[in-house]
Amino acid sequence: MIATPDAAAERLRHALVDSVRKSGYACTPSVETAMRAVARHLFVPEASLKDAYANATVHIKYDSDGASISCASQPDIVALMLDQLQAQPGHTVLELGAGTGYNAGLLGHIGPATSPPSTSTKISWTGPVPTSRRPGSRTSTSCLATVHSDTPRARPTTG
Repeated sequence: MIATPDAAAERLRHALVDSVRKSGYACTPSVETAMRAVARHLFVPEASLKDAYANATVHIKYDSDGASISCASQPDIVALMLDQLQAQPGHTVLELGAGTGYNAGLLGHIGPATSPPSTSTKISWTGPVPTSRRPGSRTSTSCLATVHSDTPRARPTTG
């Protein structure tokens, strides 16, 4: 059998979730299910599969000197926060993040599959919204609305 990148990602994703569960996180069935379903590597495309599925932060933005200024949170922490949040289908959640969209993707998976959808809004980009994170793309979830705004006074645009 030839291993495909998707099969490798799925194997690494399940191993990560097993590790997170063993550490005492992702206790809520909906959080575990979301973490097993949402492909983290698609939200951190510059990272290797190994790094995307390590139980560690993934640095995503750097300053002009090369120092990390933003990262995708460690999966243990993400699971802990989602367990504590106890989001349910129909809840509205304002998600402000570093710009990867992974947590919003998890929240979207926890939300309902039927109409009306729950809303998870992400406000984090200071440039154009990356195509890979727009609603309808491979990494988006149908019940998410992305709002882009440069400043608190800027008029948000959905996209």
